[in-house]
Order: sequence, then C-alpha cells, then structure tokens
Amino acid sequence: MNTQKKQLKSMIGYATFGAGGGCLGGILSSFLTMYLTDNALLSVTFITGLMMFGRLSNAVTEFSSGFIIDRTHTRLGQARPWILGTAFLCSLPVYMVFNIPAGLSETGKMIWATISYLMHISVFGAIISIAYAALLVKITTDSNTRAKFTNFANLIAQISGLAVGVYAVPLLMYFGGYETGYRGMTAVFSILGFLGMFLTGVLFPSL
Repeated sequence: MNTQKKQLKSMIGYATFGAGGGCLGGILSSFLTMYLTDNALLSVTFITGLMMFGRLSNAVTEFSSGFIIDRTHTRLGQARPWILGTAFLCSLPVYMVFNIPAGLSETGKMIWATISYLMHISVFGAIISIAYAALLVKITTDSNTRAKFTNFANLIAQISGLAVGVYAVPLLMYFGGYETGYRGMTAVFSILGFLGMFLTGVLFPSL
C-alpha cells in the first residue's frame, strides 16, 4: 500500500509539470506571433529569425544542462533542485515577452523580446526540461511504469493546452484587451505555469 501511494504521489508530481508547461507553451504557440506583430509592431522576419535561433540555441544549452545536472549532488538530489530553482525563472520570461514596454524604440523592443524569449527557451527552459526528463530515468527502469508516467503526464499537458485555448481569449478580453489584456492573461498562465512545474519539485521524490 505504501508503495502504491508513493507511486501515485510520484505520478501526480510528474504530471503537474506537464500542466505548467502546457500553460506556458500554449500561450507562446498561440499568441506570441500575434502579440509581437499587432501590439509590439515587430516584423514577421524578426520573429521567425528569433524562433529559429531559439530552437538552435536550445539544442546547445540542453546538452550543457545535462552535463551540469549529472554533476549536481545535493541533499535534494540531482534533478529536483534545478526544478525548484528554475520554475519561476522559466515562467517569468514568458510574462516578460508579452509585456514589452510601449515606450521602447523598435530596436529596444527587439532586444527585450530576444532576451525574454531566449531566457525561457534557451536558458531556464532548457535546464528545467532536462532536469524533468532525468526524474523518470532515475525513478525506475521498468518500461511499463515509465509508459504509465509519460502517458499520464502527456494527458495532463494536453488538457492544460486545451484550457489555454478555451480560456485565453476570454481572459484577454476580461482584462481589457490590448496591452492590459495581455498583461492580465499572461500573468494568470505564467503563475499557473510556475506552480505546475514547482509542484513537481515538491511532490516528486528526491533524485
């Protein structure tokens, strides 16, 4: 019974990360291009280049993150400290990229968007995603258990993404639309994203 309770707690803890990630990924994939073109008035060429560079740099930083996590040895384990320590730092840039100060010049807006986006995609997002992947590798070698954890986490992530699709626009309108709407809507989902990822570090066993 204790083993079953521990496994259930671990599975829920593993899945809450998906809920948080679904919130952050949902607003980025659905609204970032729209916000940067319509509100920040940045070119599609710049946005496309930014996203491409983010993907390329992410591959490099994920490799570096794995190297660092492998050499982490703390009372809380190897992976969990990185999830607890970077959950907020991964969520904050998502809020920042949707809240570019209106008084900035075009160049200033591009710099703000670039720093915010890369902080999420290439720095803290890379660290926390590798730490998250390490959890399942370390908790069990049983393929059925891993499949159960992964399927449940993917289900929760999909539900979270659907929730963004359903509630993001109503929230944006509720907070007034335009700049204030984005500010309120992204604050809600960034907080939910942080809480989901942080809870994984709290609920999952020390690894």
